[in-house]
Formats: sequence, C-alpha cells, structure tokens
Amino acid sequence: MEEEQQQQQNPETEVVAEATEQSQQEYTWPLIRFDVPPHRTYHFHNQFKTSSVPNNFLKGIKWSPDGSCFLTSSDDNTLRVFTLPGNGSNHDFNANEQDLVVSEGESVHDFCWYPYMTASDPLSCVFATTARDHPIHLWDATTGLLLIFFSSIFAGYNKSVRIFDIHWPGRDFKQYSTLQGNKEGQTGIISALAFSPTHTGMLATGSYSQTSAIYNEDNMELLYILHGQEGGITHDGLVHIYDLQTGQWISGFRAAADTVNGFSFHPYLPMAASSSGHRRFEAPDDGNGDLHLTGDENCTSVWSFSYASMDNDDDGVNASDSNSQPEHENLHQDP
Repeated sequence: MEEEQQQQQNPETEVVAEATEQSQQEYTWPLIRFDVPPHRTYHFHNQFKTSSVPNNFLKGIKWSPDGSCFLTSSDDNTLRVFTLPGNGSNHDFNANEQDLVVSEGESVHDFCWYPYMTASDPLSCVFATTARDHPIHLWDATTGLLLIFFSSIFAGYNKSVRIFDIHWPGRDFKQYSTLQGNKEGQTGIISALAFSPTHTGMLATGSYSQTSAIYNEDNMELLYILHGQEGGITHDGLVHIYDLQTGQWISGFRAAADTVNGFSFHPYLPMAASSSGHRRFEAPDDGNGDLHLTGDENCTSVWSFSYASMDNDDDGVNASDSNSQPEHENLHQDP
C-alpha cells in the first residue's frame, strides 16, 4: 500500500520539481541582430514644443531599470516620464502624452534612475537630477514630488570621474583620473556615463575627445577604449554599436536628422529609445534663420530590433515585417 501511494505521488513530485527548476532558470536575453537596421516603433516630438522655450531641444534619455517607462531631459529644464503600453507593441498608442512632468530650477546637467527601480514597488520609483547651482535632487517618478537622496553618485569631470558618498554631507569625494600613467586613456570632459543594466560592475563613459571607454566600477580600471567617431560622440546623428568582447566597432544606424544626445536599451526586450536635437544660434547677419527644430531633429524615438529566434527554425531569426523596412523610411515615418 505504501508503495502504491509513493508511486501515485511521484508524478506530482516530478511536476513540482520541474516547476521549481523552471522558476530557478535565469532570464535569457534576446540575441539582437545588429546587422539588421531597427524599425522606429514610436515617435515623440510635440511634447517638447513650448512657447516659452521656442528653441527647446532634448538633452538625454534613459530607460527605467525594469523597462516600464523611460525618462527624458530637455533644455526647458524639464524631465518627462513616458510609459509604453504592455510590451511596447501597440501602434495605436497616443504619442502625444507623457505620464509625468518635473521642472528643475536651472539647466539639468544629468539624471539617472535608482538602479533597482521597479514599478511594482512605488518606493523604488525614483530618479536623481543634477542642475546648475542646485544640489542633487531625488524625485518620486509617480507623483513628481521632491524627495531626499541616498547611495553613491558618479559624476564626470575634465579627464576624471568623481564619486560622492551621499551618506556623508559636504564636499568630500573620491576622484579617479581617466588617464593612465603613460597618458593613455580618455581626455576631455567626461560628458556621459552609463552602468551595466545587469550590475556586472562595468561603467561606460563618453568624452568630448571623441572616445568612449569601459571601466571596472570598483576601482575605475580601464578595460577598453572605443574609437571610430567623427566629431563629438553624438554629433553625426548615428548610433554606433561596439563589441565589448573585442572593443571593435560592429555597425551603426541613423537615429535622427540631428545630434543624437541619448540612447538607451530596454533592459529585457529587443527595443531601445533615442533622443536628439541641439541648440540653434541665429547668425548676426541673418535675421531670417529658423531656430525651431523639426520633428525629425528634436525628438524621442523608440526602436524595435530584429533578434534571433528561440525556436530551432530554419532561418533562426525572428523575421518581422516592421524590422525589414528601409532605414530612411523609418526615420521620416510618424505614427
């Protein structure tokens, strides 16, 4: 009798064990096809047209760590939170709305999400900003309220990166030079920083010296110097893709008709968001110059990439019609 009961319980035990094993399996990142130009899924530009700042332009964009929304910064000292529906595949989404608008007192130098932010935990839905002549602020991404701040903050300076410990008020910081003893490394102002979304301890930086670099976050050890830019890091309207295993340039695509000042991958889906635009100056001898940027110049775009199929298909690639459209058509196509 006991043997029969054990035999009857075995199938259930196997099912539970199998479910437990599946739940313990790590998330598998989609294998993005960078050799295929991405398709622009969403396009935002009306949100950045303001009567008070006619020459307004975007300054950066960053996807939230959980992938539920992305955050933009623009020259009108304003940060905006955008949320896409579901998994970002609904083309009927109203591309004229933002979910939250936060205004700073002065020009915003940089901003970043709390690295463990998740929409299911409202206490984690915060982001930090640094503005001219203002202390570093921490904002509630759901209400727009100003909060206190915590954790360490990395900041880029001329040929160096400084780390501030928020738990200790004052002017104390750790400073790491981006130049090695033999003067190899990054020169110029470190104008962009990004951490690995998988928290692997790697930090990417971009400088005015036409270089990008990868560092070890713990001790700022230089791992790679990435070359191949023409002009500033984002001045050519192209998004450049590098292989972190070799440090070599792989491919690129045109994301806007103007300066690309921000690019952020979705943490889980084969998607990315870009921002573009720059300040326009009227020539002294030309009073008819148009300082307004068009929708393809001052804009935020969401891109969908082709990716390798998880099934053992003959071609092994998820062939999507939207991803096979010509690149120049994608750039000028609004919803």
